[in-house]
Amino acid sequence: MLELVAAVSAASTAFNTIKKMVATGREIHDVGTQIADWYGHIADATEGIREANDPPLHKKLLGNPEQLAVQALVQKKKVEEQRKQLRELIMVVYGKDAWLELRQMEKDIRKAKEKAEFASRRRAEKFKAAIVAAVILAVGVSLIFGAVFLFF
Repeated sequence: MLELVAAVSAASTAFNTIKKMVATGREIHDVGTQIADWYGHIADATEGIREANDPPLHKKLLGNPEQLAVQALVQKKKVEEQRKQLRELIMVVYGKDAWLELRQMEKDIRKAKEKAEFASRRRAEKFKAAIVAAVILAVGVSLIFGAVFLFF
């Protein structure tokens, strides 16, 4: 849960920087880095919210589920509010097209990230399968050699 709170806190800091930059008349390309940082923190917060809704076993056993649920809800509402304010800010200052373009870029980046994560998971699964196969092969060869030496 600490990671979730930290991610939302970092997102809030980035969001406040975005608001200040826009208020001082910065162009969208100047604010882009901060928006990218904000989206990164929001992605971390979203993952933290998912984890809070389906916590790992040790958190289920040792944690307080009601407390996790309340904290996750509070952080989720903060994220939703920031997203709403960012949408309004971009639409007012840069127009609806800028918001739609930003949303499309977000979707494209999310898809690319998920694709990379899936590929990484597949590699990890293949590696685990190869290790298991190597261990089974080593045990099998050891048993065969042991049987040969035992009978001869």
